[in-house]
Amino acid sequence: MSKWIPWITVAGLLLALPAGAADWSGWSDLETIEVTTVQEDGSEMVTTIWITVLEGTAYVRTSESSAWGNAVEKAETFGLRGGDEDRTVRATAINNDATRASVEDSFRQKYGFSDAMIGIFRGEARIFSVEAFTP
Repeated sequence: MSKWIPWITVAGLLLALPAGAADWSGWSDLETIEVTTVQEDGSEMVTTIWITVLEGTAYVRTSESSAWGNAVEKAETFGLRGGDEDRTVRATAINNDATRASVEDSFRQKYGFSDAMIGIFRGEARIFSVEAFTP
């Protein structure tokens, strides 16, 4: 019976993972990634963006007026490319003030002065968590 305990433990841990959970740790050191969205006219747009990973969750951020941000909000899924890895993901808008502040701090720590300067011009940010999409 004891030979089954490790396998039961592993199975339990896997079942405890939320649907779409992915390991984003390899993405935390990437300076930039690419987001691929589909525009209203059906054309594909690839945009280079920043990413931060906080407590195992990946976050992206954009201004209120960005075309890729608008496309992400409307799409069920979109593409991310980081390093040599492509993922199909879905986004969830982050509206909780405490989470938004933590994510903003994470971007500031990662990108420093550049992040501070962009923040002046960007205005209010739209922040999305991203999770892997599996049909």
